[in-house]
Amino acid sequence: MVRFWVNESSILGLSRTDFVQWLLDAGSVIPAPSAKIFTNSIGIKFILIAAGPFAMDSRIESAELVRKYGGIIDWHEREHPRHPVNIRQKIFLQTTEVTQAQWKQLMGGNPSTFNQCGGDCPVESVSWYEWVQDRYDHYPNTQVIDPQRPDKGAYRIARGGSWDVAQGWARCAFRFMSGPQHRDKGIGFGCVKSIR
Repeated sequence: MVRFWVNESSILGLSRTDFVQWLLDAGSVIPAPSAKIFTNSIGIKFILIAAGPFAMDSRIESAELVRKYGGIIDWHEREHPRHPVNIRQKIFLQTTEVTQAQWKQLMGGNPSTFNQCGGDCPVESVSWYEWVQDRYDHYPNTQVIDPQRPDKGAYRIARGGSWDVAQGWARCAFRFMSGPQHRDKGIGFGCVKSIR
């Protein structure tokens, strides 16, 4: 999970207007100032996401994504089909990636390649086997209610991009997969907690 702030738009080589459009294309959501924030006992902040329906994944067709960002259609097909999802329970979504300080506090070490950048930097180079539960599967063509992760499959899934990838991959709809042993300096993650 990668997050970008407006002052980082120059990294992508985009004007402010193009950057805002890029955020809209990516389906990013900027929380309202009145959003409910919860901080747990070790200082990790979460934002409340209300239950309800939404359209999952890219609203831009694969051919248009290739024209706009490059690559091949197969890379972008993983974002489709855009389909309705209904979440029937509220969730708390971490407001940032898990930081190096948070990882160290919980796990006792720091696997990050960029371990000298400070405790607020995202932890990276964590094996997918250690943290991700989502396995890769194709999206359905129908509505999904309270989606569950596939319980079978050799590949884990990651979303978005990183500081070291092309802008077409640095979108929340972009999905890629790899084996559970994969570690990479460009992959961070955040936590989600369901509320029952």
